[in-house]
Amino acid sequence: MDQTVELTNISDTIRAISNRDIVKIAIPVDIYLQEAENLALWCIKDQMQLMNIGMSADISADLRLRAQTLRSAQTHWIEEKNTVSEIQQKWEITSKQACVLQDELLYSFRYAFRNKPKLLPLVKSGYKRKKHTVLIQDLYDLSILGMKYQDLLIPIDFDLNKLNLAKTLSEQAADRFAKLNCLRMQGNKSKLFRDKAYIYLKQLVDEVCCAGKYLFRNDPNRYQGYTSEFIRRKNNNRNHKKTDSDQL
Repeated sequence: MDQTVELTNISDTIRAISNRDIVKIAIPVDIYLQEAENLALWCIKDQMQLMNIGMSADISADLRLRAQTLRSAQTHWIEEKNTVSEIQQKWEITSKQACVLQDELLYSFRYAFRNKPKLLPLVKSGYKRKKHTVLIQDLYDLSILGMKYQDLLIPIDFDLNKLNLAKTLSEQAADRFAKLNCLRMQGNKSKLFRDKAYIYLKQLVDEVCCAGKYLFRNDPNRYQGYTSEFIRRKNNNRNHKKTDSDQL
């Protein structure tokens, strides 16, 4: 089968996995991938014996294909995660600038409009509203309001350049906030696929390990190849800590 078709088929299979089947990743993905690759190589020698107890003749190739898919999914998710972090930093800088400018405009407008009862509600209503979408709209509205009533702002020595800055900053903030939300949604989808790809690989790893442990329950040398080195080390460290604690 063509590799592109094969990868498309496995991707469809992964997406079909229920969200309820997703489990917490107990072993770091990079380590788990290497252990899966090790297992794919290890089980080749035992292929005939594994087939005799119901395992597929293609288990080694299947393990590699599932591992390849998970590796690709992990890389894609991390790239999107890093992009989100970069846009998040830019958004935080822009939103802080927007908050500062919003406060400056509100403070100046309330003073400039202090004798204009019909105008004051327009600046009082936006005070201290920090919800992002409201902040973006308020900043834009304030820039338009200020341009309309420049004759009231000039006598209080207000810098009119701030009105254009408010409009520009509002548009920039809206763009970055939209990109951030979009990337977050994409990142969530990428992580979901990564988690399902992990489950798909784990299902076969568990099956092969279970079969190998059964076959070689009396052969420690072969048996060890069907166990997780990461889990063994983790258990050994836990036992050492427990022993040291008992000796205190």
